[in-house]
Amino acid sequence: MRAHLLQNRAAAARFLPLVRAVANIDAEVAADNRDFIAPDVAILGMGEDGHTASLFPGAPELAAGLDLANPAPFLAVTPQTAPHRACR
Repeated sequence: MRAHLLQNRAAAARFLPLVRAVANIDAEVAADNRDFIAPDVAILGMGEDGHTASLFPGAPELAAGLDLANPAPFLAVTPQTAPHRACR
């Protein structure tokens, strides 16, 4: 990402990865929601199973992630069928 996209004037951009190893995922999500600044551009990937932006089919948090009335821009997601790294 940094080597190919964050060049020239974009070099000053802030990169926010969706996956991070943290000690307390709930505290990290709360801090992310508190400090959120709406991005000008978002680049989202798609997983081999078709998930996009960590919205995994069958995840208990999927409905909240797709709910346009949900005021929180971030939420912790626990994939049920996709391989994932535990953040807790």
